[in-house]
Amino acid sequence: MGVADSLSIGTALLAAIACGIVAARLRGRLRLAWLLLGLSGAAWAMVGGATVWIGAGSLPFLTADVRFGAMLVPAVIALAMLPSAPPLAGERLRVALDGAIVAGSLLLVSWALGLGVAYRNVDADLNHRLNALVHPFGDLLLAVMVTFVLYSAIRTARLSRLLLGVGLLVNVGADTVATWSQWPASADNFSSLISWGWAAGFGLLGAAALAEWRTASGQPASRSTFGAAVAVLYLPLLGAATVALLRRAHGEPSDAFLFWEGSVVIALVVARELLTLHTNRGLRRTFEQRLAARTETLSRSESRFRTLVTRSADATVLLDQEGIIHYENDAIERVLGRAPGSSQDRSWLTLVHPEDQGRLQSVLEKSRQAPGIPITVETRVSHGDEGYRQAELTIVNQLADAALASFVLTVHDVTERKAIDEQLAHHALHDNLTRLANRALFRDRLDQSVVRAARRRQQPAVLLLDVDGMKQISKTLGSQAADDVLVAVADRLRECVRAGDTIARLADDEFAVLIEDTENVEAPAHVAERILAELSRVKLGNGLKPLSAGIGLAALPPGLQNADELLRNADTALAEAKAAGAGKIAVYDRSMSTAVASQLELEADLQRAIERKEFLIHYQPMVRLKDGSPTAVEALVRWVHPWRGMLLPGDFILAADKTGAIVSLGRWLMLEASRQVRRWQEELELPTLGLAINLSIRQLSDEGLANDIRHVLRDSGLPPELLMLETMESALLEDLPHSIAVLGNLKDVGASLAIDNCRSDAASLSYIRQLPVDTLKIDRSFVMNLGKQRERDQVRAMIEAGEWLKVAIVAEGIEEPGQASELVAMGCELGQGFHFAKPLAASQMFDYLDKRRHQKAA
Repeated sequence: MGVADSLSIGTALLAAIACGIVAARLRGRLRLAWLLLGLSGAAWAMVGGATVWIGAGSLPFLTADVRFGAMLVPAVIALAMLPSAPPLAGERLRVALDGAIVAGSLLLVSWALGLGVAYRNVDADLNHRLNALVHPFGDLLLAVMVTFVLYSAIRTARLSRLLLGVGLLVNVGADTVATWSQWPASADNFSSLISWGWAAGFGLLGAAALAEWRTASGQPASRSTFGAAVAVLYLPLLGAATVALLRRAHGEPSDAFLFWEGSVVIALVVARELLTLHTNRGLRRTFEQRLAARTETLSRSESRFRTLVTRSADATVLLDQEGIIHYENDAIERVLGRAPGSSQDRSWLTLVHPEDQGRLQSVLEKSRQAPGIPITVETRVSHGDEGYRQAELTIVNQLADAALASFVLTVHDVTERKAIDEQLAHHALHDNLTRLANRALFRDRLDQSVVRAARRRQQPAVLLLDVDGMKQISKTLGSQAADDVLVAVADRLRECVRAGDTIARLADDEFAVLIEDTENVEAPAHVAERILAELSRVKLGNGLKPLSAGIGLAALPPGLQNADELLRNADTALAEAKAAGAGKIAVYDRSMSTAVASQLELEADLQRAIERKEFLIHYQPMVRLKDGSPTAVEALVRWVHPWRGMLLPGDFILAADKTGAIVSLGRWLMLEASRQVRRWQEELELPTLGLAINLSIRQLSDEGLANDIRHVLRDSGLPPELLMLETMESALLEDLPHSIAVLGNLKDVGASLAIDNCRSDAASLSYIRQLPVDTLKIDRSFVMNLGKQRERDQVRAMIEAGEWLKVAIVAEGIEEPGQASELVAMGCELGQGFHFAKPLAASQMFDYLDKRRHQKAA
C-alpha cells in the first residue's frame, strides 16, 4: 500500500469522525444527513482497508464496485436530506436545469473517456463492463445531487455546503479517472493520482464538517467565498467542451451519441439562459410596479409639504412699504452669506449690485400696483465677502394680508444653474474635442458676415481644410493619436488667423476658417500657405512624417449675398485640391464649377452605361522578350460614351471608384474577358494563355471579391492559375497589414497575383516578402528612360531583386526595339508595350495571336 492509498484511507476515516462529531450538535434531518455522510466516508475507508489487508488478488473484481457503492449510497441519501430547494418555482426550475446540464456534461465526458468504449466492446469481460458502466452513472447521480447542494451554499452563504459540494465533486472526478484507467484502452497508470484525489475529496468533506460545526456554534461564515460555487457548477460544462475540442484536435472519429448528448446539453444551456431572462424580466416588472407606487406616495407627500420645502430652501425676506427689511429667515446665511437679522432696518436695495438697483426699484413699484401677483427678476446679489452671485428674486405684494403686511421677497441662488446654462450653450455651439466653433456657429457667423459685406467694400472668404490620411492615421496609430492630431491642427489654425476670424471643425477631419474683411483673394491664399507650413511641423509616428492637408479657398464675389454658394465654391475648390494630391491649395474660379458639373454628369452616366452595355474590352499582349511569343493578355476596358466618344480608363476609373460602380464594372470585365480568353485557348490551341486583370482600391475592399472570382472561374472554365490579378503598388502600401489579408484571400482562390506600376527601389522591395505575390511589373516611367543611368540601374536592381524574391518580372511600356534588347541583356524575361502591340479589340487580338502561333510553328 503506497503513501497515497494510506493517506486516502486515513483522510476518509478522519472525515467520518468529523461528520459524527458535528452530527452530535445537530437535530432532525441535519443530524441524520451528517451521520450518513460520515457513514459514507467510513464505509469507503473500511472496504479500502480490507482490500489492502486481505490483498487485491484475493477478492473478486467487483470489490471496487462494492467500495464505490458503499460510499455512494449513504452520500446520495444524505444530500437528498439536506435542505436545498429554492423558495421560488422559477429558481427551482433553474436548479433542475443546472443539474441536468451537469449530468449531461459529465455523461458526455464519461462516454468520451471510457463509457463509450465499454458500450461498444462486446468482447470485454463482465466485470470490466459493469465497472465501466456502473461507476459513470453513479458519478452522474452524485454530481446532480451536488448541484443542489452548491445552490444551497450560494443562497444561504454556508461555507460547509460549498466545501461539501466541492469535496464530493473531487471524489466524482477521482472515480471517473479510476474507471477510465482500469479500461484496457488506457495505457497510463493513474493509481497514485486517483488516491490523492480521494484523499483531497474526503479532506474537503472533513473541512465541511468543521465549517458546519462553527456555524452550529454561532460563528458566521464569510460570504465572499460563495461566488466560487457558481464557477464550480460550470466546471463539468467546461470539461465537456474541452473533451470535445481535444477529440476534434486529435482527429478522433465522430460519435453519434456524443453529438446528440452535446446537442441536448446545449439545448439545456439555452433553456436555462432563457429562463433566467424571463425571471429577470419578472423581477424588473415587480420593481417598476413598486417604484411607481412609491413615486405616487412621494408625489402626495410633496404636494402636502411643498410650501414648507420652498420656504426652507430659499432665503425669505419681508419688506415694509418703503422697502426696508424687517425679517430674514435662517436660509439667508446660506444664500447671501450673512447672519439672519444682520440686514434688518436696511433698504433691500443694499443686497443687490449697484448697477441693478434702479431696475429693481422699478420692480418694487410695479409690485405695489399688482397685489398678490408674483414678479420674478434675475439680478446680482452680494454674498458676504465673496462678491456677487446670480440670484432669482420673486417679490409678491402681501401688504393687504393682515398676517404679513409686507412685500414677500424670495431669493433663489441660480449661480450654478447659470454657469451650467452657459456651459451647455457653449457645448451646443462648439466642438468638444478641439474647442473650436461647430458647424452651427460657423454658419451663423458666416450669414452675419455676408450681410455685413453688403455694406462694406471688404468681402469675407471661406477656407475649407481636409487633413490628409486621417483614416490611415487612426488605423496605424490609434484613435487617441488621431484625436491628438485633430487638436494639434486646431492649435495651428489658431496661430495662423486673426482673433476676429472664425475657426470651426465641420466634420471628423474637415475644418473651416471664415476670414473677415478681405480686400483680395491673395490675402486668404497667404493664410492657407501659412497653415500648410504650420501643419508640416506636426510629425506623425516613428517615421516623423509631416502632417499635410488639402485646402480649398473661395472669396465672396462683390454683389453676391449668398452664404450657401460661398460654401459650395469653397467645397468645390477643396475637391480640386484633394484631387491634385496631398498638401495642395486650390482657389475657386468659375471653371471649377463647369468641371465639377461635368464630373457629376459623368458619374451619373456611369450607372447607366453598365446597363446599356456601353463598355468594350481591348487586350494588350504580354510576351517573352527573347522571341516575342505571347504568354498572356491584359484586359483593358474602354467606354464608348454616346457623345463624349471613346473614353480611356484614365477618363472614368476614378469616378467609377468613387461612386462604387467599379465593383459591378470590374465583375463584368472579369467575366467577359475570362470567357474570351478561354475561347482563344480552345480555338487557337493555346492552353497556357493567361489573362491579367487590374483591381482598384475599391475592389480590393469589396468583401465579395473572392466569391466573384470563384464564380467567374467556374462560369468561364478558365484555370485559376492562368488568371493574374494586378493591383497598384501605392494601394497595397497604403495599409500593408490589410493588403496582406486581402491578397491572402485572393491567393486562396488559386489566382496569380501581381504588383502593378512598381516604383520602389530595390532596397525597399523587401515588403514583397510579406505579400503572396507572383509577379512584379516595373513602372513604364523607368523603361521609357532606360537611356539614363539612374533609371537603368534602378531597373537592373529591380530585376535582380525579383530573382532574389523569386517573383517574375514584367517590364511595362516597351516602345522601342533597343529597350527590349537591353531588358533581355539585364535578365528580364517578360514585357509588354506598343513595340509588340497596342491594345487591340477582340477580333484584332485573335488575328495577332493566330499570326504569332503560326510564326512559332514555322
